[in-house]
Amino acid sequence: MLPTVSWLAEEYAALGVPFRRRGDLLDEHLRAWAVLWRDTPASFAGEHYSFRDVYFEPKAFRPGGPALWLGGAMTRAMWAGSAGRSCAGWTACCRSPAAASLCGMAQTPDDMLTAVSASLAERTGRPLAEWVALVRVSGIDPLDQNAVRKWLRSEHCIPQNSQWAIADAAARDAGWVRPTVAEYVDGQYSGAKAALRPVYDALAARLQPATAPGQATHKISLRSVQDLDDEVLHLLRIAYEQNA
Repeated sequence: MLPTVSWLAEEYAALGVPFRRRGDLLDEHLRAWAVLWRDTPASFAGEHYSFRDVYFEPKAFRPGGPALWLGGAMTRAMWAGSAGRSCAGWTACCRSPAAASLCGMAQTPDDMLTAVSASLAERTGRPLAEWVALVRVSGIDPLDQNAVRKWLRSEHCIPQNSQWAIADAAARDAGWVRPTVAEYVDGQYSGAKAALRPVYDALAARLQPATAPGQATHKISLRSVQDLDDEVLHLLRIAYEQNA
């Protein structure tokens, strides 16, 4: 299980919950869960939550409850806090290249692809070169990366990130050249999506390129330039500032 807290102050304000106390709330969540998983009946008295003689059944298969992994954008020093001491592990989501380096995470998409490719043998039983050779004799067009990914998933149960790494390598082996950012954008807004290109251009003119790995928590559908009102621009600015 992954206990975590939200990063968006506006969500807490909408519920009347102090944003700066979200860590205290999480600490108390974890203590209350531990009591429920351990005791029958269970009683707990905290600053934020209290209950008495609660029957919480059936208990978890693992004695003491499920193993908890803490998740979020934090450094190792933050992990050493009380919530961290209550958990069995930590999965980080770092918001800048410097933080990603500190966390031991990939700092760019290319870094991530390289890391996935290097660990394919351990995770799938075959190194990247063998997967590329297998795609080559599969009868599937290696330049059709979507078809390659579907084949890897359906025939070999390969997980998503590994699918992308193998399909990318197989396409490059067949002569494909990775497009530039401008070429990629042109391809995304061709054909039926060409009418949406002015929306992209209007957004791109107002926002600076991100310098950190992205996080997507909300989605807004924009169908015309007129949809870019002050509220949308405010939300976009919050998202970019939150992601460094």
